[in-house]
Order: sequence, then structure tokens, then C-alpha cells
Amino acid sequence: MPPKAAGGKSKQGQAKKAMQKAGASKSKKKWSQESAKTSKTAAAVLLDAQGLEKLKTSIPSMKNITTASVADRLGCNLSLAKRVIRKLHAEGKIKEVHKNGNFLLYTRIAGKETDAAIVEEAKTVKAQKGKKGK
Repeated sequence: MPPKAAGGKSKQGQAKKAMQKAGASKSKKKWSQESAKTSKTAAAVLLDAQGLEKLKTSIPSMKNITTASVADRLGCNLSLAKRVIRKLHAEGKIKEVHKNGNFLLYTRIAGKETDAAIVEEAKTVKAQKGKKGK
């Protein structure tokens, strides 16, 4: 092959131009500016009127009811969510599935089951726990 004309592009010339171009466009990364700031809202300690309305309507209709899901729905802290769940269970609006240590799992009541049967079940469970402790 004959040598290329002087006006042609050489690999060395291309590499040199690429290095100049890359060096000019690159700058140091500023890590502090890249992180997105998220706004943290404080969790409610008491339920307001809006929270009570959600408590009565949306919580008993959830399929899986845990402290985390209730706290997320109501925008409250976990200790308040636990109390809300216990209150709904005592009223017979939700049914206990599993309770182990800090993990509480409840579910909604199917249409066939009656409220009175659930309340009775909750009372018997409470009475059995009272007998165990003594």
C-alpha cells in the first residue's frame, strides 16, 4: 500500500485530538452535590381526624396488616401502629394470623365470619395468656 497523503488522518493525530478533547471536558466529580436531599417528615404520635378516618375504612380492608404497613398508611410511628392494631383486633374488625415477639400479622375478616365470633376468639386468647402468666 502506498503511504497516505499528508492531508489524511493518522492514528497518532486522532489519538492526540481525543486526549485533548477528553481532558478539556472532564472535571473532578463533586460527590456532595450529586446526592439528592430527601425531606423527612416526622411521624405522628397521635392520630388526627384524617388518621381516624383511615383507621376505620382502609386498615380493616387490607389483606395483610402489620405494624409497618399501618404506620406507613397512617403516617404514624410504630408504637402507635401496634396500639391501633390491638384496638382493631379487640373490636373484632381484624383477625390474628401470627404473633411472635415483635412481629404481628393480622388479616381482614372474610364476609362469612361474624364480628361476635372474632371478639369471643380474642377474649379467649387474652384469657389463656393471663392464665399462663400466673
